[in-house]
Amino acid sequence: MAFTICEVAKAQSGFTQKFKVFIQEEDEEEPLQDVVANIVGTNISSVSDSSGKVILSNVPQGNYVIEFSLIGYFKKKVKRNVVKSDSTFVKVYIEPKEEALETITVVTSRTNTRIEMNPIAIDVVNNEEMTERSVDKPSSISHALKEQQGVQVQRTSATSGTFNIRLQGLNGKYSQFLKDGFSTFGGLSSGIGIAQIPPLDLQQIEIIKGPASTLYGGDAIAGVVNLISKKPVENNPERDILLNIESTRSVDAGVFLSEKIKWFGFTLTSMYRNQKERDWNNDNFVEYPKLQRIYAAPKMFFDIGEKVKITLGGQYTYETRLGGALPYIKGLNDSTYSYFEQNTTHQAISNFLLEYKVNSEGKITIRNAVNYFNRSIELPNYKFHGIQIASISEINYTYTHKNHTLITGIDARTDAFQDKIKDTVSNRNYAYQTIGFFAQYTLNLKRGTTIETGFRGDYNIQKGFMPLPFVAIMQKWNKHFITRLNGGMGYKLPTIFQGESEEKNFKNVRALSANLKPELSAGGTLHLLAPLPNFNGVNITISQLWFYTHIFQPLVAKTQPIFNCLTLDCDELLFNNNSGNITTKGVETRFQLYYRGFNFSTGYTYTNHTQTQNGATRAAILTAPHQVSLLFGYELFKRFSAGLDAYWFSPQTLSDGSTTKSIWELGINTQLNLKYVIVFANVENILDIRQSKYGSLVKPFPTYRNPQFAEVYAPLEGTIFNVGFKAVLGSLGKKKNTNDDD
Repeated sequence: MAFTICEVAKAQSGFTQKFKVFIQEEDEEEPLQDVVANIVGTNISSVSDSSGKVILSNVPQGNYVIEFSLIGYFKKKVKRNVVKSDSTFVKVYIEPKEEALETITVVTSRTNTRIEMNPIAIDVVNNEEMTERSVDKPSSISHALKEQQGVQVQRTSATSGTFNIRLQGLNGKYSQFLKDGFSTFGGLSSGIGIAQIPPLDLQQIEIIKGPASTLYGGDAIAGVVNLISKKPVENNPERDILLNIESTRSVDAGVFLSEKIKWFGFTLTSMYRNQKERDWNNDNFVEYPKLQRIYAAPKMFFDIGEKVKITLGGQYTYETRLGGALPYIKGLNDSTYSYFEQNTTHQAISNFLLEYKVNSEGKITIRNAVNYFNRSIELPNYKFHGIQIASISEINYTYTHKNHTLITGIDARTDAFQDKIKDTVSNRNYAYQTIGFFAQYTLNLKRGTTIETGFRGDYNIQKGFMPLPFVAIMQKWNKHFITRLNGGMGYKLPTIFQGESEEKNFKNVRALSANLKPELSAGGTLHLLAPLPNFNGVNITISQLWFYTHIFQPLVAKTQPIFNCLTLDCDELLFNNNSGNITTKGVETRFQLYYRGFNFSTGYTYTNHTQTQNGATRAAILTAPHQVSLLFGYELFKRFSAGLDAYWFSPQTLSDGSTTKSIWELGINTQLNLKYVIVFANVENILDIRQSKYGSLVKPFPTYRNPQFAEVYAPLEGTIFNVGFKAVLGSLGKKKNTNDDD
C-alpha cells in the first residue's frame, strides 16, 4: 500500500515552521488515522486525527529525517530540508508487514477484472494452491475443489469410482463445468469426464456460486466451475516431470512443458495413471476400480502483430476402468463373484480462440470448441454404448471506455447423442441446437460502487425461447467491508443423463418424452466480505454468503415395473416434469487467518435443500445439511510446508427415508521444495472412516452376480499414503537477469 503525504500549507513563525499534512491511502478517498510523524533527534511529533490531518509545529529551519509509522507497517524515514521557501509536495510509501498479496485476475466473469473488483462473488483456487494440489492428488482435481467452501465432491458409484460435484447442495447436473471458458463436460460426459482432468497444467480454478446462465447458457443454475489452463510466459519456460506412487500400488506419471519465444508459444501436458484394484472391507467387491488412463493436451499460441492473438488446442483422454467383484477382476474362475462393470471412454476436444484488438477500447473474440465423447459400459448380460458430439461457436465484442464495459455476442451450441446399441423399448437418441445472444454491461461508479446487468436470450429449436436476465451490484464501503448482491435466472435442457441413470448404468432407462420442458430456475446470492486491518502481520478475513435457488418444473425420476420381464432387473426408469419444485437455500461462513507462514481457515455451510412433489415437501437425499471444514497450514522459508485438512458432514437422508451417520474426513499433506525438485508425502482418510463400517455396500439380488449397491454417502476407501516428486526444471540453462531488483 502507499500513502501520499501532501504539504498543503506551511506558515512561518520566526525561524520555525508549521506543517499541515493530510494523509490518505493511495487510490482511496478515506482519511488515515493514527499515523505518527516524528522528526528524528527532536521531541517534535504528532499523530494524524480522524480526518487524516497531522500538524508538526515549531520546526526550526535545517535538514531533518522525518519518520512515519503505523502499527502493522514498516517504518519509513525520509530526508527533508526545511527552509522558508519550501513548498513542495512529499510522497512517502509505507509497506505493510505482510507478504505482497497476489493479484488475481478472474476470466469467468468475461470482464477479466481483478477478483476484488468483480461484482460477482467468485472463489479462486490460485496458482500457488494449484501447485500444492497438483501433488496432493495428481490424478484428479477433486482435492482442489473439495477444499472450497460449499463444494461437495460426491461419489456416484460404489464400485466404478465415478463422482459428481455439487454446488449449494444441488445435483451436479445443475452446475456447468468449463475448461478455459469452453463447456465440454455436459450430457454423457458429465458423469465421468470431469473426473479425468489432472491439475498439473491448471493455472487456477474459478467458482461462481449462484445463477450464471446469462454468461454461458444453460446448466449454470447452481454455478460455474471454470478450469483455467496455464499459458506460456516469455523468458519463463516450464519443464515439469511428476511421479506419484500410492500405497495401493497405483502410479501417476506426468509431464508439463511450456515456453514462449517471441510470437510463438506452446504448452504440452501428458499424464498417465495406472490404478490397482482394492477391496478394503473384504466383501469381494472393490471400492477402488482397476483403471488405466492416458491424457494429453497440446496447445499453441500465436501473437500476430500487436492486435491479433490465436490459440489452437486439443485434448485427448482414453480410459478403461473395471469395477465389480474382486475375483473376476483378478481373472479367477468364481461362479459366485463374477459381477463386473467395465467402463471405456474416449474423449477428444478441439478448441480455437482468436482475439482481435480493434483499438484501445474494443476487442473482438471468436471461439469454437468441439467435444467428442465415446463411452461404453459392460455388465453381465448388458452393454451400453453411446457417442456424444457437442460444439459451441461464439463471437463477441468487448467495449471498454473509462468506467464502462459492454460485452455483446452471439453463439450457437449443439448437443447430439447416439445410442449405438438399439433398444427394443425406445430410441434414446437426441439432437439439440441452440442459438443465443447475450449482452453484459458493467458500470464502475465512484465511492466503490459497481453495477453489472446482463441478458441472454436462448432459442432452442426443440424447446423454444428462454430469457435469462441477470443483475449484480457491489459496494465497497471501505477497504475493510465489501457487499455483493446478485440475482438471475437459468435453465437446464432435459436429457437422460441424470444421477439416477448413472446409478443404473443407463440400463432400462426410457427415452424422454418430446413433451418434456426445460427446467427453469431463479435465484441469487448475498455476499459480505470483511478483510480486517493488518495488525503486526496478522491478516484475518471473514466471509459470509447467503444463497437461494428455486427450480421450477424439475425433471424427476420415476420407477415402474416392466411387464412380461424375463430378467431379474424388471424395473425401468423414466423422467417427467414435476409440477412441484426444488429449493435450496443456506449460508456459508468462512474465517481465514494468516500470520508469518501460518494459515488457518475454518468454514461452516448450512444447506436447506428440499423437493416438493404432489403437495408434499421432503428433504433432498444425499445432502448434508451441515458441513464444517478445518484447514491448517504452515510454510517455512518457502522450503517446507505442511497442512492438515479436516471435514465434518452431518447425517444425510437416503432415498428410503433412513438417516446416515455423521462423517469425519482427515488428511495430511507435506512438501519439501528444493532448487529443482518438490518432494511430497500425503495421507488421506487418516481415521480410516469407511461407509462399509456402518453397513453393507453390496447385497445379493438374489445372487452376487446381480448385486444391489448401497447409496454412497461416505468414503469407501481406507487410509491411502502417497509419495512422489515433481522435478521443476524450467530454470535450467536460463540466464540470470542481473537487472532484476530484489
